[in-house]
Amino acid sequence: MANEHSISNNPIFQNSGHSFSELFALLPKLQAKATANGDLNYSTDTNTLKAIYHHADDASVALLSGLQSLGVLLATAADNQDMGLSLGEVSAVGWLIRGIGDLLTSCTNTKDELSDELF
Repeated sequence: MANEHSISNNPIFQNSGHSFSELFALLPKLQAKATANGDLNYSTDTNTLKAIYHHADDASVALLSGLQSLGVLLATAADNQDMGLSLGEVSAVGWLIRGIGDLLTSCTNTKDELSDELF
């Protein structure tokens, strides 16, 4: 029996190296309907649901890794006595991290909601 989480035979999951572009291309195919208690039910074919789930998971991993690296970079740059960061640069990096955090939250929520439908 194949692993229910397997994506290898999914014709929709074509390009794992481009999680963001694939995710955003597939999301319009997802039809969400609100239930009476306010939850969302998703409907589309199973291969598309699985592809969205896996692209959201891959995107989350990439975002988390990038955030961690930005943290190290920011801390290292701030500790550098010779070439510190300007207030504007710190602010810009802070807003970037905030935006990446918001995107990561959206990817995680999408993956979690689809997990309920798929697994």
